[in-house]
Amino acid sequence: MVQPNAPVEIYQLHILLLQINPPIWRRLHVRSDSSIATLHDLLQIAFDWSDFHLHRFVIRGKEYGVSRIGCTTFTTDARKVLLSQFRFRVNERLLSEYDFGDLWQHQIRFEGVQHIGGKNIYPVCVGGACASPPEDCGGPEAYMEKMDHHRWNPPMDELQLIAETSCT
Repeated sequence: MVQPNAPVEIYQLHILLLQINPPIWRRLHVRSDSSIATLHDLLQIAFDWSDFHLHRFVIRGKEYGVSRIGCTTFTTDARKVLLSQFRFRVNERLLSEYDFGDLWQHQIRFEGVQHIGGKNIYPVCVGGACASPPEDCGGPEAYMEKMDHHRWNPPMDELQLIAETSCT
């Protein structure tokens, strides 16, 4: 499935963590010759998670992931599919789901192609807002309930933690 002699481009992707308010998002510049599996690794880094859980991508109605014996299986291996193969349209969206118990969902929006900078190293995070929720906190609903509680009556020993992880 690799496109021979395809020029490498830099894709600008906007990643929004769904069902969280205020919005938690990141903007990444990613090489077009990156695999979907690599994109998953980048999301783990950008959201400061540890890749302990199963995950999948849903792109144009088809599921992509890395199969694990005794767990989920995928007909298409995410390690063998490059982002460039999709020829995304500007503002096209795809979905990344992580931790099927907590069900974290990232909406990934293709914002366009960027020029490769002379000495720039890719991938790179070029923007974002708000600290990521803890990986195993129960998912978006549990996280929002905890944050609502903290907004109204935070214990003093947790006030510093809230200050350190609040939105910028």
